[in-house]
Amino acid sequence: MGEQQVPTAVFAPISRTGVIAGLSGAQLVLVAVGLVRPVWDLVAAGDLGVALVSLLVWTAPVGVLACGSWKGRSFLERVSTVGLFGLRKVLGQTRTVVRVGAEQVDGAVAVPGAVGARLTVLDMVGTVFDGGCFLWDKVAQEATVVLRVTTHGWALAAEEEKIARAQGLSDLCQRLASAEGVVRVVKHSRTHPLPAPPPAGGDPEDLAVRDAAELAAHPAMAALRGRDEVITITVSAKVCSAQIDAAGGGVSGLSWVLGDRVGQVLAGLPACGVRTQDAAWWSAGQIRAAVRLAFDPAAAPMLAEAGWALGDGQVLASVVDERLDHLVTDTAVHRTYWVESWPATPARAGFLANLVATGTACRTVTQMWCPGQAYSAERRLLNEEASYNSAGAVNAKLKRPATVAHNSQGKELARRRSELEAGYADVRHSGWVTLTGGDIEELRVGELWLRTTARGLHLKVLRGDQWAGFCTSALPLGIGPRS
Repeated sequence: MGEQQVPTAVFAPISRTGVIAGLSGAQLVLVAVGLVRPVWDLVAAGDLGVALVSLLVWTAPVGVLACGSWKGRSFLERVSTVGLFGLRKVLGQTRTVVRVGAEQVDGAVAVPGAVGARLTVLDMVGTVFDGGCFLWDKVAQEATVVLRVTTHGWALAAEEEKIARAQGLSDLCQRLASAEGVVRVVKHSRTHPLPAPPPAGGDPEDLAVRDAAELAAHPAMAALRGRDEVITITVSAKVCSAQIDAAGGGVSGLSWVLGDRVGQVLAGLPACGVRTQDAAWWSAGQIRAAVRLAFDPAAAPMLAEAGWALGDGQVLASVVDERLDHLVTDTAVHRTYWVESWPATPARAGFLANLVATGTACRTVTQMWCPGQAYSAERRLLNEEASYNSAGAVNAKLKRPATVAHNSQGKELARRRSELEAGYADVRHSGWVTLTGGDIEELRVGELWLRTTARGLHLKVLRGDQWAGFCTSALPLGIGPRS
């Protein structure tokens, strides 16, 4: 088959549909606040001049804050995010120092702050997956399984295989839409340091020993990188409560439902190019080791010696200091980006392959698929169609051509409408990238590589939201994005 037959796609821009005229509830409240004073001056005082002054001095700035936007994001959202970060910084909530030697709770993941406090590791019981474990989120009432998988290469794959894998991903999304209770499937593509090879032993006069020692001391060995794929599958206990009770309730009932949903997802992965025959269901110790590696890449040699598993008493991070546009941990600096928009021009299947599988920058490329209920998907679609039609009517009235973004959104809405009519609910796709370096300069070099490699993606630095973004992107714990 020819290269042109590999599937391509155009991604619609993120919909900014709101309650009225594309404005969110918070924006509408701010608009109302801006109108209160001039209306009061006009009605209560009966002074038109004072009302006009209030309209210009008070209402206009508030209206710009409420209704204005830059690069598709409202001023209110930007100001509130940075303002919340400033408030947290004043209250001392942006820096955490873990007390070494503090009492450890059995089964805890020990991530600093509220994230670690809400997660507990429980053993699977009463299923064919006995011996595995899952993460239990006590607040959200969600259970998460962590799997390590391997994938077939993309660059050298035959065109027929690429076409089949693209179709396999589409089929998997349809499978997720019908898997009751599955709220998130997240794939973390990690590029991390490999431990340096051990020093060569033997006679130092031996030529082979000297060559091995020189190779181990070569600067290129420090740039060796390991790559792996980690998949987390999160199931809501609230949605599956009836099935959990029918399976015996408690941990055993939840284990049965979780194992069933994991089996459904795993059944669709081979068609996507994932080798499930060597998939590894991570233990609690392996999950802790992955978290430690994310916080502290310099711990790679220690983790390798420990078999990439850590016990309950191990400290996973001792210092976490959140700055406006990056995060500082024990031995590394991190910066997390959100994929605000995907390629607006036709992108061939596998367009993320270079971002995932090339380069030496330490990073985690995270993709998240969130299935939605059919009724909520249709309600959201109706709202977005109404907003799209309103924008089209305004363009027609002003006799101006529709923008490229508007046309792309129309095609996307038509596609989603046809899928809903065929019985498939929405599966929302989102992405993050977390860069990791030893210092700010190394992070800057990694960012240059990222901007060059991720052409077509609009990457937004999560200013004021680095901790939440890091937890979602870099930690394989099934943590959803902040609402």
